[in-house]
Amino acid sequence: MIKRVFTFLLPFFFFSNSYAITCAELVDLVKEKNLDVKSGGVSVDVSRYSLFADKRSYFPRVSFSAQFQEFYPYRTMSSKSWNQNYSYGLTASFDILNFQKANKIRLDRKLLEISKSEFSVTLLNSVYDAVELLLKLRAKERIVDIRRKNVEDSKKILKATEERYRKGFVLITDVLKARSDLQKAISDFEDAKLDYRKTFNDLNELVDYALKVNEKPEVILKEKIPLKSLDFYIRLAFRNRPEIRKAEKEVESAKAELKLQESTLSPSLSVLTSWEKRNTDYPPKDNNYSLSFTFSYPFFDSGVTKFKVLSESRKVFLKELNLRKVKNAVRKEVTNAYISVESKKEVLKSSSSFLFFSKKAYERTLKEYELGVTDIVNLLQTHSAYVDAQESYVDALLSYNLAVLRLLRATGEMPGGIW
Repeated sequence: MIKRVFTFLLPFFFFSNSYAITCAELVDLVKEKNLDVKSGGVSVDVSRYSLFADKRSYFPRVSFSAQFQEFYPYRTMSSKSWNQNYSYGLTASFDILNFQKANKIRLDRKLLEISKSEFSVTLLNSVYDAVELLLKLRAKERIVDIRRKNVEDSKKILKATEERYRKGFVLITDVLKARSDLQKAISDFEDAKLDYRKTFNDLNELVDYALKVNEKPEVILKEKIPLKSLDFYIRLAFRNRPEIRKAEKEVESAKAELKLQESTLSPSLSVLTSWEKRNTDYPPKDNNYSLSFTFSYPFFDSGVTKFKVLSESRKVFLKELNLRKVKNAVRKEVTNAYISVESKKEVLKSSSSFLFFSKKAYERTLKEYELGVTDIVNLLQTHSAYVDAQESYVDALLSYNLAVLRLLRATGEMPGGIW
């Protein structure tokens, strides 16, 4: 009865401290915890507040002033003496018409859009870096399992060799070779565990160490992922890639900067109104009011504005050239990624065949060794080839999945439910 209860509760004890992270959960974690993403969000706030500040410059500016003045001499008909002068009041001013401010606000809007595009680039890169590490972590977990199984197989080979040695079928040399192979398998197993832990730490750094120490990757490395045409992915990239949107906004920003320079010699109209109480007695009782309109129209600055406008117009052309370069780079990136997927698919097929035949060769050689028709060297060689084939298959499988991931990255799509 106790044994049954223990058997029933064992899975709960085993999984009580086990955690798993899915691709979708990792994406959310990067958005929430990644420090580069947080910094990008702050940069967007900086641009947004700058825009708000320029918008507010159109609102009235009100100031309060107060003054106490003691002066000598204060002359009367018959004498002179000390006297005081008291005053306080309010002054309000605002711009009715200012083309420069209007163009500055337009420029700030474009800079805000550029900042948002830069944030999208940072977010996309951070998410894909994290997902790539998650896939690598899953592959390294499989390598750990392969090498763990390698240790178990090496122990079986050593046991079989020792048994044959006791029966006098082989020399002590075979036992020593089997023991040496076992020690190498144990060393490789420890190296695989170390490599796994390092990759986990790299992933954990990207999410500001929000993952638990024993958290496992809950993703599946796919052997076949359906793809659409190359033209489809190029169109998708042109629509989604934040680098293209950023380059487009930089063109618009350069044009807004050009408008700002052109408006340097434009008219402006501002209003200044004030109210003040002033007198030599306290509190002062005399009211003073003023209202003034200021119209300014600079029309000549010795050609300074003209050449600044020419300079900004060339900057617009440079930004347009940069936009074309970015689009060409994106097209090349998508094309190379698409070709890479096709190539990695063929490598995966070859690795799968190599694994199949290596397994068959090892199983057959093991039986032959147990029957005494082959030697330990042949057995250890086929066993080593089988382990290498397993690891090569995992490497090819990872390369294929990473190639698909990089194709998606090149299109600007967030990683979906493929893994």
